[in-house]
Amino acid sequence: MKLTFKWRSYKELTLMELESLLRLRQQVFMLEQQSLYEDIDGLDQRSWHLLLIADARLAGYARLRADEQKRCYKFERLVLLPDYRGQGIGQQLVTELLSKAAQLGDYQRFELSAQTPLQSFYGRFGWRTVGDAYDDGGVEHIDMVLNRSQSK
Repeated sequence: MKLTFKWRSYKELTLMELESLLRLRQQVFMLEQQSLYEDIDGLDQRSWHLLLIADARLAGYARLRADEQKRCYKFERLVLLPDYRGQGIGQQLVTELLSKAAQLGDYQRFELSAQTPLQSFYGRFGWRTVGDAYDDGGVEHIDMVLNRSQSK
């Protein structure tokens, strides 16, 4: 299987890419996981979008956003279609995010809100939990942080 990663700013997204990524997020987060939240949150316009193409379709996605107030990068909306899970592809997605954040270079701190079953997955990259678990749209999450010098 050939995987292709494509980075796009919001302005660079084609209408087809935008529709595909919104559909993927809806398909997995809202329909599969039954998480109800405001996905179109006004933050896509100031984010980088990582599109993972496999088998000629959008198989995965993630959003990378600079949070100027907190002086960090936020890793958001990480998602893979079910057929692509458990094959190491998620690790490649996170590696691409870490690489892009390092390339941008503005901040040394990275943050994400992980679904609690994925804590150990992110922990392999050096992420550490902060605070207690909480409900986010009906799915238990925990905040995690990583400093650039800690990334593996």
